[in-house]
Formats: sequence, structure tokens, C-alpha cells
Amino acid sequence: MGKIVGIDLGTTNCAIASLDEIGKPKIVSNQDGSNITPSVIYFDGDNVVVGEEAKKATQYDPENCIRFVKREMQKEEAKINIKNKSFSPEECSSLILKKICKDFEQLEGEIQEAVITVPANFNELARSRTMTAAKIAGINIQSIINEPTAAALFYASKTELSGKLVVYDLGGGTFDVTACEIKDNDVQILTSFGIQELGGHDFDEKLIDFFENKIKKEHNLSLFENDKELDKVKYEYEIEQLKKTLSKREKSIFTVSTKEGPKNLTISREEFDELISLYISQTELQLDSLCAELNLKPQDFNNALLVGGSTRIPAFRESVKKY
Repeated sequence: MGKIVGIDLGTTNCAIASLDEIGKPKIVSNQDGSNITPSVIYFDGDNVVVGEEAKKATQYDPENCIRFVKREMQKEEAKINIKNKSFSPEECSSLILKKICKDFEQLEGEIQEAVITVPANFNELARSRTMTAAKIAGINIQSIINEPTAAALFYASKTELSGKLVVYDLGGGTFDVTACEIKDNDVQILTSFGIQELGGHDFDEKLIDFFENKIKKEHNLSLFENDKELDKVKYEYEIEQLKKTLSKREKSIFTVSTKEGPKNLTISREEFDELISLYISQTELQLDSLCAELNLKPQDFNNALLVGGSTRIPAFRESVKKY
């Protein structure tokens, strides 16, 4: 008999988990030895590459890469064009699902069924497309559950959580905030609010614009050579690393290769916080809406669960703490 797995089909990264011999959930590493797989597809001639190798390809062949498929799932007329072909969001998502499931099966054995998590604010079209993507990938879906529900269930099984809590989920592409009530490991979802397109990718865009302005001011040069949008993609890998550095240090350096040689551009955490201040305000407004909907105050919640890679950014953690 095969295993039942849980899949987080994320905007920027995916993960797959199963229960171990004693019933404890564990994330299973992919063939690269990582517990996350980038949600990036690269068309290398006739070969389709998914994951870390595809993410690296964005630095030298961005026009043949597909990223952020999840943001297309809710759009009525969504088509992704590449190499003179059009793909639906569900076709692209199926390629990512095939990759992570294939890696899992090579290490852990056959998959019987899967549970896939989706954002709380995913509409019915997006949920239906997620089901279709799984079907194309040859995966039997046991159920689709909301990401905050999954987070609350996991932490309720590990700790003594009880009462009302907020799940604050900020990933690479989407944001939602959900109020839950936990009693004896039973999780009741009270309400959810969110923003379909808000996440780490938007912060990356702000950073790239910041460095474009900085290199113009300091060196009278540009980051972009030909196609601005494609050139932006080339920098995303390094920008992501810089963003992670800023979560640990007060300053970071972005080195750019130019016709005049390498240029070092510095950014402080304070400057980065200013760049993303509008996004922080938007997340706080969603918390306002959540409290107003339930006629509750922030202090009526016992805990806040931070979910998603972007919640590692200190400014967002401080925002939630202060709120």
C-alpha cells in the first residue's frame, strides 16, 4: 500500500511531507537533498526541468523559464506563453507536482493519495485548477485544505495550543490571515482575509528598483541592458539571497557586473524596511478587517502562528508582535 502525502504547492517553493513510522509528520527532501523545491519550470530545448536547476536557469535564460504559476490560478483567461506555445496554469502546476512526487517516490516509495494545501482566499476556479493539475500529474487527491488550517492542525498536534489564534501566512506570492479556535485538537476556522498578490516576489521587485536607482545615481549606469523585464529575472536569485542576509544583518551588499567592472551597492535593513512599509501596512489592514468581522480585539487572541518564508523578515515579525 502506498503512502498518503501532504503537498504545499507554493508560489515560489513547494514541499511534500508524509507521516513517519510513529505517525509524526516530516518533510521529505527532494533529489537535491533540500526540503523545498523551487516552483520554477525551465524549457531546455525539448527537456523540461523543474526545481533548483530551473531556478538557476533564470539567471542566464529567463525567457525560457516559467515562475509564479500560482498567481495565474485565479485568473479567468490565464495562459502562459513560452517557446511559441501556450500553457494553462494547471498544465504548468502539473509539471511541478510531477517533479516533487517523482522525487518522493524514488526515496520513500509509491504515493497512494495526496492532500494539497491552498491559500484561504483561493477562489473556486483556482481550487478546481489545482485538482485538475493533480489529475494531469497522475495524483489521486484525497482532499484540498486551506493552508492556515493545515498550519493550525500541525501546531495543535505538537503543542498545547488552545483558544483563539491568528494564522499569519506570508509566502512568496500570496498573503492571508485567518482566525481559528482550537479546542482539544479540534480546529474551527472563524474567518479569513487576504491579498491575492502580496509576497516575497513583490519585495524582490522593490529591491531591484532600489538598486537600479542607486547605480544610476552613484555610477550613471543601469542594471538593465535590453529587455528590462527579462533582465529583472536574472537578478532575482541574488536578490533573494540578499533579502535573507538582511533578515540576519543590518546591512548587505549587492554586487553588479557592468561594462566598467563590478560595482558594489549597499543597502541597510532600515532602507529595506522603508521599501516594504506599504506592504506591512496592507497586512495590518487585513488584521483590522479580521478583528472587525469577528467583533474582537487583538488581545482576544492567545497566539499568532507565522507561516511562510517571508515571515522571517524582521519587519513583518515586529508588525505582528506590535499588533
